[in-house]
Amino acid sequence: MKKTYYNIGLEAYKKGRLNEAITNLNKSIEANFRVADAYCVRGCAYEDKGNVDQAICDYNKAIEIDPKNANAYNNRGGAYNGKKDSKKAIADFNKAIKIEPIFDKAYRNRGYANWQQLKFDKAIVDCSKAIAINPNYALAYYSRAIYYYEKLEHDKKRDPKYVHDKEKYGYDKAWQDVCKAKELGHKIIDPRLIKGIKKGLKIEK
Repeated sequence: MKKTYYNIGLEAYKKGRLNEAITNLNKSIEANFRVADAYCVRGCAYEDKGNVDQAICDYNKAIEIDPKNANAYNNRGGAYNGKKDSKKAIADFNKAIKIEPIFDKAYRNRGYANWQQLKFDKAIVDCSKAIAINPNYALAYYSRAIYYYEKLEHDKKRDPKYVHDKEKYGYDKAWQDVCKAKELGHKIIDPRLIKGIKKGLKIEK
């Protein structure tokens, strides 16, 4: 099958060749071929280059052309997460999930936005939904481990009479999720998180 500019651009993006991706996606847009998808992928390329505002413009275009494009809402939500605009991010993830109710990445990303607002319980629930949809989603396990741990640390600071049994349960859950994320191949594990969980569980080095 003859490759289109869109396919060439998509392949280039997946391989990290961002400028090549943008060039070919520009041609796909000019040729009026898979325009919404081309804007969506080009937005990802711009975002990876650090041009978040241009990325959001491309996601806006994709949504304008195809209002049912769940990926575009999810990507724009991710860009808003990067700008720490969690309110707009959550609105976009909600739309992505409404269009595609089993969108595991949108749930995980909404969890991150809730975490930015210190809504740890909601963040944990969102990651749990992502894992229920995709039990092999390593990043969702790792994210949930962070939220379990940070919820404990946050609650302990607010409540000096924090119940120890509840505390240990939370650290256990965080530790289980870190181990599962590692088992599934998640490579970037913050040593400070490991140290904090071990301290909470009173595990020796």
